[in-house]
Amino acid sequence: MSYHPGDILKEKYVIKEVLGQGSMGEVYRAEHVTIHRQFAIKLMHVHIAEKADALARFRREASAAAQLEHPHICQVTDFDSTESGDFYLVMEYLKGETLRDRLKRNGTIELRSIFHIMDDLLCALECAHASGIVHRDVKPENIALINRDDRDDYVKLIDFGIAHADKPDDNHGTLTQAGQVYGTPQYLSPEQVMGESVDFHADLYSCGCMLYEMIEGAPPFDGDNYVLLLNKHLVLDPPHLTKTFDCSGELDEVIQKLLRKHPEDRFGSARDVRVALADIAHRFDPTMNLYMSQSGGKSPSLANASSAMPSSKSSQTDTSNGMSSISNPYVNPDEIALLRPNTAKPDVSNSSENNHKNVESASKKKGLMIAIIIGIAAILLGIVGFVVATNSDSISDSEVISQLNPNGYILSNEQILGFAQTECLIPENDPLYQDESMRAASDSCVNGNFEEAYQAIERSKITYKDSRRFFIMSLINSYAVKKYRDSIRDALQLILIDPAALCAPAVREIIYSLFEDDVTHERLHHGIMNLYDQPGATEGLSWLLLLTPCNQHQKRFERISDGIRIGTKSFAKQYSETWLGMAVQLWDHYDSKSDCSVQKTVDNIVLNELDKECRGATGKVADSARCTMCYPIWQDRAAGK
Repeated sequence: MSYHPGDILKEKYVIKEVLGQGSMGEVYRAEHVTIHRQFAIKLMHVHIAEKADALARFRREASAAAQLEHPHICQVTDFDSTESGDFYLVMEYLKGETLRDRLKRNGTIELRSIFHIMDDLLCALECAHASGIVHRDVKPENIALINRDDRDDYVKLIDFGIAHADKPDDNHGTLTQAGQVYGTPQYLSPEQVMGESVDFHADLYSCGCMLYEMIEGAPPFDGDNYVLLLNKHLVLDPPHLTKTFDCSGELDEVIQKLLRKHPEDRFGSARDVRVALADIAHRFDPTMNLYMSQSGGKSPSLANASSAMPSSKSSQTDTSNGMSSISNPYVNPDEIALLRPNTAKPDVSNSSENNHKNVESASKKKGLMIAIIIGIAAILLGIVGFVVATNSDSISDSEVISQLNPNGYILSNEQILGFAQTECLIPENDPLYQDESMRAASDSCVNGNFEEAYQAIERSKITYKDSRRFFIMSLINSYAVKKYRDSIRDALQLILIDPAALCAPAVREIIYSLFEDDVTHERLHHGIMNLYDQPGATEGLSWLLLLTPCNQHQKRFERISDGIRIGTKSFAKQYSETWLGMAVQLWDHYDSKSDCSVQKTVDNIVLNELDKECRGATGKVADSARCTMCYPIWQDRAAGK
């Protein structure tokens, strides 16, 4: 039966308002008649309760949530049935909104808030997993965001309705068995798609999907067709982040590891993910010390954690693609001013070229089984033209690169020191010169004390994120101390600041070295993929290509050319009409590079245009990397040097 404001449930709870309705029942805000505390009551319709599996899931939600006393898990306080046979669940009332509501309103989430949300969520999952409970339906609809501790993004994890417990309870045993698929399609782990038994790794996969969505504005795998969407989880590599910011590379590595197809290839625990994200957050902002700020263990009872009573009512439904499971509206969104217009989600293109859609390297037997399942489903649904790309080797995100492949193109210590003694000198008119710590870093770099310089530079990355000289110094020192991931980050940052800076001898030789090594090339290639819609990325690669001797380092030449082809996809016409684009196309498509006959023609094109731009230039043009770094090189070439 339905209840109305003023009705009393079981002589204990006065119904105040309806928070939401669904096919399984309603959610109400209610007040206890004696202690006057606000609660949310989830009531299941009697005709739904007659279904054994639905009632079992309802009981499981009560059992799982009740035994998890944690500040980031919505506390369950009671479970019972009415005289008419309606089962109900009583839980703390949360005043706020869901993460889904916030994503619909804003499109994406601010980075600082993302770190807080993920830390809270993983802390809650750490507690659940320690108790042998896997949530199995981690998604934005089940993340309540409330105002607490001077934050509006304090997380409460809700809805343990399909949770899986490793240890069967006294009455029901394990609810979800192998062969059953429960969860929401956009956030399902591959093992859930296959109906296999799951452990905590499934929740971590869902966290990876959510982390990607908060940054990009859309889940990593999406689509209107249920079968094709599930197939994406099974066989396609996850897309890389397209947005670039100070720590995008590090966050992308975390996401890629969370979304590995095989559970054992993901992080070893929710705590491991927390530590990784906390480290990135601290480097993004040293004031953020997330992991140390709260425990992942059980917490005291939340009996006093109820929020103040709201004053308006709303109904909340979930219509995402028509495929998401029923939303559980524990939160009253009207209290957070949802009358603002929704912000459209960013247009995130997931083309096969941009996202490296590759078949996961699973065993042949399992791969064949998946292909058969999808093939039958495709025939039944009339799907045509479905293509699965071939497999490509991937780089383990957990791998620590201690040194480059000795067979690759590696710069010697003498070469690095030579670069340092020219590029690390800061002229007095450079803003960096006014910073005492940067002058000290410069001295350390020039004298070959690279570790000391590296530490000083790392502490100032946010301050000087728009300085070309700063990132040239950073690139040299990162490479010198064998921080090759940081070298890749610095190289990509330099491309964004001033792509022609890649003409600097130190920069191009370091990046050539990164291109030569298989492991670092793979990472650099993915980084460039993330910048595919930035013309600067293609310009930077173009300078590298034009500077590459035509008869040397063939591997390097081919890899740079490949990057340019990827980068020009979103602005091919504009690029082909530029003199730089024409020079690159002539250089790249000439069939007889080995005899170098085309190099003089290409050099003349480049020199003529640089001459027009730089001869007699003043101000910013004269100070540009094109004129200070590229122009002298082509002048020397013309002079036969």
